[in-house]
Amino acid sequence: MSNPTRATDLPVVVVGSANADIYVEIDRLPKEGETIAARGGQTLAGGKGANQAACAGRLSHPTYFVGQVGKDAHGSLMKDALSSCGVRLDYLNTVSDPTGHAVVMLQPGGQNSIIIVGGANVSWPILEDGMSCLSANAQQIIREAGIVLLQREVPNSLNLEVAKKLEDLEQLNAPVDESGSVSVWMMRLKCWFYTKSRHLNFFTILILASVPNPLFDLAGIMCGQLAVSFWRFFTPTMIGKAIIKTHIQTLFIILVCNNQLVEWLVWILNRIPALSHTSAHFMAKLQSLREKFDSSHMIPSGTSKAQHWNFSFAFMWNTFIWLMLMGFFSKIITGTAQDFLKERHRIAINALTSEENSKSYSANSKRFSAIQKR
Repeated sequence: MSNPTRATDLPVVVVGSANADIYVEIDRLPKEGETIAARGGQTLAGGKGANQAACAGRLSHPTYFVGQVGKDAHGSLMKDALSSCGVRLDYLNTVSDPTGHAVVMLQPGGQNSIIIVGGANVSWPILEDGMSCLSANAQQIIREAGIVLLQREVPNSLNLEVAKKLEDLEQLNAPVDESGSVSVWMMRLKCWFYTKSRHLNFFTILILASVPNPLFDLAGIMCGQLAVSFWRFFTPTMIGKAIIKTHIQTLFIILVCNNQLVEWLVWILNRIPALSHTSAHFMAKLQSLREKFDSSHMIPSGTSKAQHWNFSFAFMWNTFIWLMLMGFFSKIITGTAQDFLKERHRIAINALTSEENSKSYSANSKRFSAIQKR
């Protein structure tokens, strides 16, 4: 899958498998219950995804590998091999599961038989909607790639997630029917908004957090949709809300309520020819703001009537935001509970598998001992 925009300048991103291939040279395949000696063997770095990344890296093209390896010797083997080929490993995860490996049995005629053990390649966490959990940085490099390569040695959910993100980009880059002017401008606006918003950085979030609430709410929604990390969102939000916005509001209240400052500002406006005619309008607007501020901070009397529901735009917007927040919190709690249950289930399955393997090994040992006695 490729992005047609400056593909030669954009990186190659390989999302896939990394296996330690254990090669054994044999004369023939063993029969059932038979043990044969190999003529030789060695362990080399492999895996369809790692092989693709190594080929692109050796061409001196910027290449990133998105995958998983374990904390074992095979994981170190894969990292060293990919690094030596010039592949960038910024998005290679190291997990507790063992590194994937394959047993390759080579026969003299060139035939081979391969057994794959998925390991870390198939241990991607699965979300409730069936999609794998890619980090925000990995999603970003996939969006910016010129070429993305996938294989079938990782969960299908991971490939589907990457394909879905690339499909969204294909829709944005699709040709627009020039006959409809409204559709053209809407598509251009959509492309511009997506291009700008997917690069949400510290200063963008800081500015949006320092202005009225609707824009900050929009920033929060965009960060959630674009999978911006928590600390990348929280730090500028805290600075913008707790420092910048509070000081702006404090200065505004001081300006509105201080007659001396208001008179000084009006005197400055009267001295500017282009703005002298606006002083009267400025004073009227300032007076209305004062009255609105005073009325909103008056202590209600005990005989006042009960307040009615205010179905204003602000009320409806705040209600919508609260409902979205409740949905986000429920998803977080549900996802955490599901991950906990999946981990317990995986531990239980591993324990049962180990028990079955030990029983099978004991039974085979007894059978082999009985055969030797005969």
